[in-house]
Amino acid sequence: MNWAPRWAPLTRACPQDGDTKVEYRAWNPFRSKLAAAILGGIDQIHIRPGTKVLYLGAASGTTVSHVSDIVGPEGLVYAVEFSHRSGRDLINVAKKRTNVIPVIEDARHPHKYRMLIGMVDVIFADVAQPDQSRIVALNAHNFLRNGGHFVISIKAPPEAEVTPLPAFWGEFSRFWVFWGGFLLKEREKKEAGSLINKLISLGGN
Repeated sequence: MNWAPRWAPLTRACPQDGDTKVEYRAWNPFRSKLAAAILGGIDQIHIRPGTKVLYLGAASGTTVSHVSDIVGPEGLVYAVEFSHRSGRDLINVAKKRTNVIPVIEDARHPHKYRMLIGMVDVIFADVAQPDQSRIVALNAHNFLRNGGHFVISIKAPPEAEVTPLPAFWGEFSRFWVFWGGFLLKEREKKEAGSLINKLISLGGN
């Protein structure tokens, strides 16, 4: 359900619910890795109404807006994006969604936005950087509450289409180096162009 009626970047339908209009949005899995993960069978993304989410790699805010719909007015989405060009679009999304707090900053340096973000229940990371494990670990140490979770999108090179598991386990092993003690929950694959996107959901012990 659309939490910001009359505004949505994707198609929508507005059926009648008694005397109240309820607006529903289409969530395109070809434009959103999180939507692809849900469609692919991951049944626990740890994001629900009232959840506080730290979204790393928010881009222009398309998936952020859907996460905003899920968490609703009692939740919050702290959306971190380094690109100022994408950040402008993200800020426009936040203007229409009061539960989205845009942070235009480099996720490698969480100390620069530490005063803007409280403790969160979930971190979703889609930063597509070689040091993604380190980036997530740093932000988790600063912002993830005890018992919290994070979901990571791992992008593998084209040759991983044949044997994707080495890329997946290579990234997973780096998490043990930066912040050991994680329990592997789920993983899912999404193909997009020549890249394989491995999504894994991890929870702290």
